[in-house]
Parts: sequence; structure tokens; C-alpha cells
Amino acid sequence: MKLINITPELVVIDVDKSVAFYVNLLGFKKTMGDSHFARLQAGTSELMIMLKSDFDLEAPTLNRPHHSGWSLIVIETDDIEKIYEKINSQVKIHRQLKSTSYGTREFTFEDPDGYLVQFTQRLEV
Repeated sequence: MKLINITPELVVIDVDKSVAFYVNLLGFKKTMGDSHFARLQAGTSELMIMLKSDFDLEAPTLNRPHHSGWSLIVIETDDIEKIYEKINSQVKIHRQLKSTSYGTREFTFEDPDGYLVQFTQRLEV
């Protein structure tokens, strides 16, 4: 058995709003979709976005609060300073841009549905 790829799928209240956030603010490209489901791409990575009411119909026995666990979408970049300057006044920042003890610079914020997103850049050692 060979694992090919990991593609997160976010279950959201408003697909169009989430697509606009990831495309217009974070630089993803919409490769397919409508107001119920969308597939986005950034580099070789993909992100899927699905309407919560549709997901509820597909999994009616799953009764979980909207944010019933913690997850963090980590996006690696080669120019974190530029991205931080572009978006820091437009998102709710939870961890300010900082260097870490494990060799990165990163910051964490939330998207329109409260999912945590972290940009990270590996530092030259």
C-alpha cells in the first residue's frame, strides 16, 4: 500500500466566503467548484471546502459541534514577511510572527469559520 497525498477538507458555513478568503487573501487558485463544494490549489497542495449543511446530510449520524477538535493548517512559504504584511490587519492573529527554537518563522491566524491557519518559513541554519 502506498499513500499518495493528504488533502484537508474544511466543512464551512459559506463556501463562497471561504473560497474568497483563500483565493483573494492567501493566494490559492480555485480549480473547481460551486457554492456547495470547491477544490483549491497552492503549489502542489490542495484544499477542499464543503458546505456544512451538505456534509450534515451525508453523515446524519455524526453529531459534533462545529469545532470539536483542534487542527492547524500549516502552509509553508519562502517569504513570510511579505505575507504577514499583506494579511495581518485583515485576519485575527493568534500568534504573532516570531522565530522559533526549531528553526522556523511563523504566525497563526483564523479563517472565516475559525479554522487555524499557520504560515511558516524554514530558516537557513
